[in-house]
Amino acid sequence: MAEQFKVLEHNLRVSQNAEQRAELLKGISTVIVIEELDQLILNDLPRLNPNLASVTPMNRPLSNAARQ
Repeated sequence: MAEQFKVLEHNLRVSQNAEQRAELLKGISTVIVIEELDQLILNDLPRLNPNLASVTPMNRPLSNAARQ
């Protein structure tokens, strides 16, 4: 997902077309929302299934960047 975000970010920087930039911004927002949902699910797994308590949520750079 991080690679997908980098591609969208690059395309946004080089795009001169306003409509295309708007679509790229939507794509970036979608990637951020999906990343955040993934983190919420991973953080809630041990509560939902105690057998998965050993699953450690990953700290992904994108999540941290999205919060800033």
